[in-house]
Amino acid sequence: MELTADRAEGAEPRWKKGAPPVPGPGLAIRSPAPVLLGNDLSALSTIDAVAERIRTTYCCDLCPHRTNAVPGEGSAESGLMLVGEGPGATEDATGRPFVGQAGQLLDSILDAIEVPRQKVYITNIVK
Repeated sequence: MELTADRAEGAEPRWKKGAPPVPGPGLAIRSPAPVLLGNDLSALSTIDAVAERIRTTYCCDLCPHRTNAVPGEGSAESGLMLVGEGPGATEDATGRPFVGQAGQLLDSILDAIEVPRQKVYITNIVK
C-alpha cells in the first residue's frame, strides 16, 4: 500500500483509493483451510496426520493436475522450518519438497552451515 503524497506531518496516513483496509492489532483472520479440508484440523495431532490429509484431499482446481501432493518433510520437532514457493515438476513427481535444482542449492546451503537436511522441516506454501 502506498501513502498519498499530501499526508500532513503527524496526521494519520491516508491510503490510496482502492487499497484494502489494513488489519488492526489483535485482529484474527480466519483461514479458509477448515472449510476446504472438511473435518476439524485440530483433531490432527501429528505432522504425519496433517501430511496424510494433504495427500488425500482434493479441495481446489490444482489437485486434479498434480501427480503427488507435497506436504513437507523433515523433523517436526525442529526449531527451523523452511517454506518455499509451490512445488515444481520434480517435486510433483516425487512428492518431496526441494528435490529439483532449488533443492540442490538448499542442500548446499545446509551443508555449508553444517545443518543436516533431516534436522529441519521443509515445505512449500502451496501443497
